[in-house]
Amino acid sequence: MAATRKQRVTTIEDLPADLLQQVFSHVPDFDPKLISLVSKQFLSVLNPTVRKLAITDSSSESHFQRLFRRFPCVKKIHVSSLKIDGALKAISSSDLALEKLQLWMFEYPMAVEYPGSDTMSKMSTSRVIRSVGSLQISWFLVGGADRKLVRARRMIDFVRLFPSLTELDFRYSFCWRNGGVESVTWKLPNLRRINLQDNRWLTDEIVAVLSLNCPNLESVNFEGCPNFTLDALHTFFRNNPRLVSVDLPRLPSASIPKMIECVRILKNVTHFSTGYGCVEDAVLQELAKSAPPLKSLILEYTFSPRYSMEGVSALLMACPGLERLTIDLPYSTGVRTQDRKMSEIVKELPSLKLISVQSRYPCLMTLFSLVWNCPLLETVRLARDPDPAKNMISVFPGAAGARPMKENYSIRSIEIRPQDNIARILLGAIHPYCPNLRK
Repeated sequence: MAATRKQRVTTIEDLPADLLQQVFSHVPDFDPKLISLVSKQFLSVLNPTVRKLAITDSSSESHFQRLFRRFPCVKKIHVSSLKIDGALKAISSSDLALEKLQLWMFEYPMAVEYPGSDTMSKMSTSRVIRSVGSLQISWFLVGGADRKLVRARRMIDFVRLFPSLTELDFRYSFCWRNGGVESVTWKLPNLRRINLQDNRWLTDEIVAVLSLNCPNLESVNFEGCPNFTLDALHTFFRNNPRLVSVDLPRLPSASIPKMIECVRILKNVTHFSTGYGCVEDAVLQELAKSAPPLKSLILEYTFSPRYSMEGVSALLMACPGLERLTIDLPYSTGVRTQDRKMSEIVKELPSLKLISVQSRYPCLMTLFSLVWNCPLLETVRLARDPDPAKNMISVFPGAAGARPMKENYSIRSIEIRPQDNIARILLGAIHPYCPNLRK
């Protein structure tokens, strides 16, 4: 009798590299640091594909050095740790062609100097550090004002170790007082993007210095910065003609004529965000007159809006290339007025990919119109007043004639809040027209 031939068992490691990469791309909570330790084959497959690394532990410098040798193609590193000195030293001595560095840095009263002086010294001579183009810092300062000021000066020295920066994300900063802005920006003439969100220390003088030191700015975020005037903002816009992305602070009260002067300058803006106090119909209509090439628009308010659907319509109809829209619809007298007008407006926005709408009533007609008229739409978010008395189901009969006549295969996600019976009815009505909608 012939010997039985032993069958070879096929395993996942027998798959070709391209199929393994597809498998890895569908792994939830994918962590290449762990998967690469399974086998040499897994490491060889992941090695050239990993471009981002997230570091959340407090390992030693030698551990990080081995990690960066394992993934030499990494372009972006996010570090979130109580002690980042080891990671910064390992990055400084690596051969990475690093492009972006994100740091969540935690300060405690016992940490007098952080990062340490030896770490700063090593970074100052590093080729990798000097070539980083994008830096994001979230530095949590703890302790009294004197200790915070000492550490804020260290933050200034830290940022100045990155002379090639074109992007600086500097939220919640403490160092924009006492000459901090001059110290940081005077050596960053190539800065293109800066995020100063929630920096309450920004004043007219600091905004003026920023404008002079960074003449090539293309993107600025002033959201949550209420302590400078529209006069300073107007001068800033006039001195920075290359601006294409602007996030304005939501001031409780603002001079509408001065706001009109500000938006009149923004003829090339592709992203614009503002709201509460800064916006009336006159502002929206003035922005519409310049017909900016907007791709992204955010209009939000905290209390009662000062604009109407007429102002909203004027601006949106002038921006047919919009791809991302976040908007709080103003209150209107009729139950279906908002929904009907918005359903007509979105017909003129065929390039939309994401839309987020806050309204008083359910927007079923708008939802149907989006499915019918926006073939590139991927994400829809609808939020409404949670008061059941205001959410009249009588809106549904009026929407019957607006039902789409064809399916939309691009929509992947529809989120409706609050998640109550009305939301379930809306989703049930629209689901047959969106075959790829995630359940």
